[in-house]
Amino acid sequence: MKSVALIACSNGLGHTRRVLLLANALVYKNFKVTIFAPLNNVNTLSQGDNNRKIKLVDFNSHTSAASWVSGDSQNWYKLLPDISEFDIVVCDNLIEILKIRHDAWLSGSFFWHEALIKFPEKLKKESQSLLLKFRPRMISSTIFSSEKLKNFTNLYEVGIYSDSKKNLSPSVNFSKNDVLIACGKSGSLEKKTEDFIKKISKEKHTIFNTVWVEPNLIPKNPPYWMKKATFTNKMYQSLIGSVIRPGVGTITDSLLAQSKVFLYYELDNLEMKENSNLLESQGLGVNSHKVEKAWSDVINYFNNPRLQEEFNHKSRILNISGAQEAADILASSLN
Repeated sequence: MKSVALIACSNGLGHTRRVLLLANALVYKNFKVTIFAPLNNVNTLSQGDNNRKIKLVDFNSHTSAASWVSGDSQNWYKLLPDISEFDIVVCDNLIEILKIRHDAWLSGSFFWHEALIKFPEKLKKESQSLLLKFRPRMISSTIFSSEKLKNFTNLYEVGIYSDSKKNLSPSVNFSKNDVLIACGKSGSLEKKTEDFIKKISKEKHTIFNTVWVEPNLIPKNPPYWMKKATFTNKMYQSLIGSVIRPGVGTITDSLLAQSKVFLYYELDNLEMKENSNLLESQGLGVNSHKVEKAWSDVINYFNNPRLQEEFNHKSRILNISGAQEAADILASSLN
């Protein structure tokens, strides 16, 4: 039985989510899989439904936007235990794995050194040189793949990663009249989002049945139509639109439930900007830049059946087999 190590960047849940979905797909293909990721993230995402065939190693890479800008993250790989025994190593979003496993695969949709405007210039050049030296194989979902990936890697593009156990597609005749406002754990956007939520909470009525909002940002006495986001299948199925920061996880869950995304983000994060532009170019979202504009855009969408019909057609034909396709690619690499 061939062994695979899957290493997740610890910044946010999106990286761990992708690794978990890939792990399950690899187990199905009879691989021995070990995940290196923060255990708290794994437990949050799996909700106790861990695959017993997957070994979990509690590993925190301590890599965040702030730590990259300060120059404190480039040696994260030194925190890893010995991984020389694994037949395949896949590292999500962290290219420094190439320093200890020249044959490592990368996964993800961006590079930190290209995504952050304030990334140290010396470190950026070192990162680019590392990629050019090894030209690693990389797996990325087509709808999120940045142009830089094609320039610096041998890129394999797949569909979006989805959980085959979940049914996020809307039920027949299910009422889709809700909206989501969420910014995740982006510190620079939390205050702006909180202020905006407070502002709209003072309105007596809304055109939406329910406005689901980031749980920790809900006002003390919210109106009857405003609720804490649960991020469950049922909540996603009720959405006609998602006003969100363009993180891959929330985007994916929204699109799977046929909820169009209206995107706002911190202006110094080039990854968020590129995700927004890519989704807008494919007719799957709107690059609204700011939360206020995203809100007005989703209201316009709610009132425009033609726009809804166009989006529904595009979302129905999305390739959602990314994890399975990635597992096939990795398996074929050993033949």
